[in-house]
Formats: sequence, structure tokens, C-alpha cells
Amino acid sequence: MTKGTLIAVGFCVLFAVVYALTREDKVQVGIRQLSLQNVEADQVDDITIAGGQGIHLLKDKAKGWLLELPGASHQLVQADDEAVKRFIDAAKGIKSSFFVTELREKFPEFGFIEGKLTYVTLRNKQKPIWDLEIGKPAQGGAALCNVCWRQRSF
Repeated sequence: MTKGTLIAVGFCVLFAVVYALTREDKVQVGIRQLSLQNVEADQVDDITIAGGQGIHLLKDKAKGWLLELPGASHQLVQADDEAVKRFIDAAKGIKSSFFVTELREKFPEFGFIEGKLTYVTLRNKQKPIWDLEIGKPAQGGAALCNVCWRQRSF
């Protein structure tokens, strides 16, 4: 073999090794990913679910979870602690995915239609851990979530 052939074969081997060491199974160039903060049940002390009639749950150290009844009286009643724990465990199962769009005019295409949204906020010491908009479910039954970056008051 000539010197030129050996150099060409050497470069091919070098490129193959570099490729094998640096390849990714899924190419994600230019795609922003979302990440949601991990939620632990003991961190959450306030849950708000708005949409429809809305639900507001507060954690009391002595009494457990309390449900604030809708209306002007703000009456608190005992909530089912196990049901709230299951809700928080289910929230832990929500996985972040890829960023879709920032264009509000595109939101209806993804099920984010005003009046048909559900808002879920999990708080710790009045600071939001999660603030999500859940869109109208698509035909397959799945709904998209939008992470809200702005402060919302209910």
C-alpha cells in the first residue's frame, strides 16, 4: 500500500471512532426542552385547580389537608388526605417534553382554548413549584400542558 492509501484509511478509521463516541440516538439540535421541578408530597402545602368550579386545597400541620369551599365564606372542610397524596403522586408522573411554541395565536391548535383550560398550581410556602395550563384533550385522549412562566393569582 502506498503512503497516501494508508493516510486515507487512517482518517476513515479516525472518523469512525469519533462518530461512534459522539453519536446520539435522537438528534435534538435546536429543540428546547422543558424541565419540571421534582415534586415531593411533603414540599406541597397548597394546591389550586382552576377551571370549572375550581378547587383550592390547603395543608394544615395539625389537621392535614383542608378543602376551601367555593363562595364568599371561604369555609374549610377536611379533605381526603389519601386522595390528595394520590394526586401529588400522579403529578410526579407528568414528564416534561419538548418546547412547542411561544406564539399564543398557535395555542388553539394544541388545545389551549380560553374557557376550556384547567390551571394547576402546586405551591410551597406561597411560592409556586408548578404552574401548569392543561389544554383540552385531543382525540387520542392526551392533553398538552403548558408551563406558565408568569405569576397567576386565583
